[in-house]
Amino acid sequence: MKRLTLLMLFAAFAFSLFAQEPSNEMMQLSKIKTGLKTRQISSHDKTGGNADFIGKIKDGDKVELMNVKGAGVINRIWITIAPEGNELSRYDLIIRMYWDENPYPSVESPLGPFFGN
Repeated sequence: MKRLTLLMLFAAFAFSLFAQEPSNEMMQLSKIKTGLKTRQISSHDKTGGNADFIGKIKDGDKVELMNVKGAGVINRIWITIAPEGNELSRYDLIIRMYWDENPYPSVESPLGPFFGN
């Protein structure tokens, strides 16, 4: 009887360790907090025109889309490509992300599979 009671207490304790609410620490990362700086990086045309794009990229070229120093959270990435399918596909563009001053990318993937399409 003692063993059964002890086993039941252990099971209840173990269950309480793993049964966390969805409002855990990871879920709070993308919420805006007071006293912190937030920013948005965008390609929008600051002149008010419609030149909110990166022009022709030649084969083998690398283009930096964002460079931010310090800690942070990326909670949205919006990228569109305009060429016809016979000119360029989502597999021709490679997205690379570097952080913590690493010389090699932490993320390296063709654009289409990175976004699940």
